[in-house]
Amino acid sequence: MSHIQVILNPVVQKLTLAYAAQKPETVCIFIKDSIGQALYSEEVMMEDGFTIMEILELQHFTPGIYTLELQKADRLFYTHRLIKN
Repeated sequence: MSHIQVILNPVVQKLTLAYAAQKPETVCIFIKDSIGQALYSEEVMMEDGFTIMEILELQHFTPGIYTLELQKADRLFYTHRLIKN
């Protein structure tokens, strides 16, 4: 079981994720627009324990509502609505 927290939503320039995992795992991060098109994707290796990760590409996104999705082993396990100011 993993614990995820989105820090600072609404987002202005960067998104910060706090992620706690019980074991090392590969996670795919997607940010999608309102029609489901992936505008950002990254595959990262999360170590066991607590990780803080910053996604800097959001400063170029237009203001609006986006969806953050996290997947592991081709299974969606987390979604969160993001507001970009």
